[in-house]
Amino acid sequence: MITPVPDYGHGCISNVIPAIALALSNNRNSDGWPDETQLLEKMSRLPLTMDTSRRDWIPKVITEATQVVVLVIDGLGTNQLATFTKDAPVLSSLSGTNVSSVAPTTTATALTSIASGMSPLDHGILGYRMRLGNSQVFNSLLWSFPDSAKQPGPPTDAVRLGGSFMDLDVSVVCKAQYSKTGFTRAYLGDGKFHEFRHFSTMVGKVKALLSQGKPLVYTYYEGLDSVAHEYGLSEFYVGELRFLDFLVAALIEVLPRGAALVITADHGQVEVPQAPIQIDPKLEALTILKSGEGRFRWLHIRNGA
Repeated sequence: MITPVPDYGHGCISNVIPAIALALSNNRNSDGWPDETQLLEKMSRLPLTMDTSRRDWIPKVITEATQVVVLVIDGLGTNQLATFTKDAPVLSSLSGTNVSSVAPTTTATALTSIASGMSPLDHGILGYRMRLGNSQVFNSLLWSFPDSAKQPGPPTDAVRLGGSFMDLDVSVVCKAQYSKTGFTRAYLGDGKFHEFRHFSTMVGKVKALLSQGKPLVYTYYEGLDSVAHEYGLSEFYVGELRFLDFLVAALIEVLPRGAALVITADHGQVEVPQAPIQIDPKLEALTILKSGEGRFRWLHIRNGA
């Protein structure tokens, strides 16, 4: 088995937004969106991962679009889609290319890379749980210290964000329950969110923004990941995937001429039926803290051990 490695300069989720931004620079008529020269100069000042001289991985539908909707589907990897093709006929019929996630692939880290265009090392959300200071472990997704009454307000000094979406004109369609959370504000910024409570109204919000001529609309779907974590890749997962496929069809239906729907994910999923790996007791004895998560565990070793 070959361990997948992020392709940061080329086809990687951190490069999806910069690639779209460059395409829009060529296809829009100077209505506030920067032209390519202006955008490349702006990008050169940010620690982005994209090698702008290598654009062969970018699907043609992106290069020709005048408006783009980005739908991030939490937990839908390429291999899963290939396995469940018959349950997602609309998704499976779309053109595209394989891109890598970042490392670690955990949601908080990967979503921040998508929105910022940066590697985890540059944006600072290094995992699901991160050690801050000598004795505290910070939960980045919940934006909290589990054992502390004092909670940070975003962003903390551990989050070195250079601006969500490169500070471009991006409309964020966000589930109301997430719009004011610490993590959402850290990775998407403090801009105005277009809130929805039901996915049927999410489609309506996207349609309205496109009809107003908005160049880039970003939205996010977490249901598939949530169901998979609870039930595995079972019949419940298949049911959720079928609903998601219906939702994608509804989004395609509201696209005006010249607009494209770009779908990406933060990570894929595999079922792990075997028992968790146990840490060697000798190593455990040297460990003062654990962070990360089960898929990407970090052991913090006592000084001098």
